[in-house]
Amino acid sequence: MPRVAAVASVVLLAACGGQEALISSDGNSSAQSSALTWSEFLSRVYQAPEQDLFLVDGDTTVVGWKNLRAFYEAVVAGEHSLVIDSHGGVDTRWADGQKRSLTYCVSDAFGARKAQVVQALADATAAWMTVADVGYQYVPSQDGSCTTRNTAVVFDVRPVNVNGQFVARSFFPNDPRSARSVEIDASAFFSSGNPTLVGVLRHELGHTLGFRHEHTRPEAGACFEDRNWRALTTYDSASVMHYPQCNGTGDWTLNLTSKDIAGVRAVYGAAQVSGPGPVTPPPATGSPSTKGFDGSLAKGQSALLPTFAVKPGSTFSVVLSGTGDADLYVRFGSAPTSTAFSCRPYLDGSSEQCELTVPANVSQAFVAVAGYTAASYHAEVRWTAP
Repeated sequence: MPRVAAVASVVLLAACGGQEALISSDGNSSAQSSALTWSEFLSRVYQAPEQDLFLVDGDTTVVGWKNLRAFYEAVVAGEHSLVIDSHGGVDTRWADGQKRSLTYCVSDAFGARKAQVVQALADATAAWMTVADVGYQYVPSQDGSCTTRNTAVVFDVRPVNVNGQFVARSFFPNDPRSARSVEIDASAFFSSGNPTLVGVLRHELGHTLGFRHEHTRPEAGACFEDRNWRALTTYDSASVMHYPQCNGTGDWTLNLTSKDIAGVRAVYGAAQVSGPGPVTPPPATGSPSTKGFDGSLAKGQSALLPTFAVKPGSTFSVVLSGTGDADLYVRFGSAPTSTAFSCRPYLDGSSEQCELTVPANVSQAFVAVAGYTAASYHAEVRWTAP
């Protein structure tokens, strides 16, 4: 979350592409607009130390320079209730097999404040778990190595000192492990009223479930971000995901409203009395398949893999590796393009991954690989055929 006194003037997350030249690698082009120039935009964006993570709209993470440039071109330069992040008709959410096992550690680097953070997280996670079928699990045994390199937990909770540039920041479910952190600035501990640390973490955990800022909706009349979202309820100016300074009616307690509860249940279902833990999947149906594809691309060239017949409700996964900088694109129903996709990690280098649940009434999945620079790639595809 941003500091209350600093209303964010920058907006949010860019998001995945097909046959022709999907990507323009010209990072020096300038958009024709009266909005911020690229240089002006960069001067207002916070960059995490020693890593290509950027913060826009106060507390939202953008991973890598390519995604940041795409965000700028699509949202900043191009721009003259509870909502969920959504691309190509596919919501950014945890799969059913993962949603009740959202494990985390709390860094020992918090020192004397660690107990306060542990309790605040317990209270904030409980707010979501008591109303929806999601499960956060604290794993104290991982606290001594609580960094983005720790793959024994889904995410880490760590202190930062950014001199109040933000109070806290988090991530979306489709972010890579290197970006899945909840970072808390020292300024979060000095508030004498609202927002409390628990309130801030309730908001940040909403992002970790895939929920966007409510004020990105046109009804807010302020703080527009982008249109990569799907409304789950009617507009809610008091939502836990709505900044009060963006024409909100909340009071910075950042509690869940009745519409927040309805929205999270629409995505994850109502809370289960059995408590958090792995979800036992139903018996497998269909034909699970795995196949690898190899290729080389020149800069600006792209390749569309064969079409995959898929079963609705199954998991569709693609893991990309290789040399150079190749970009992965996945789309359900038709071939992806540079502006229409269900998943596009768009990271630097050729190590990318998409894992999606096949939507209802969908029978085909399409995968494309594009050369942001000259690249060779291997794409490992796992899917379930009808």
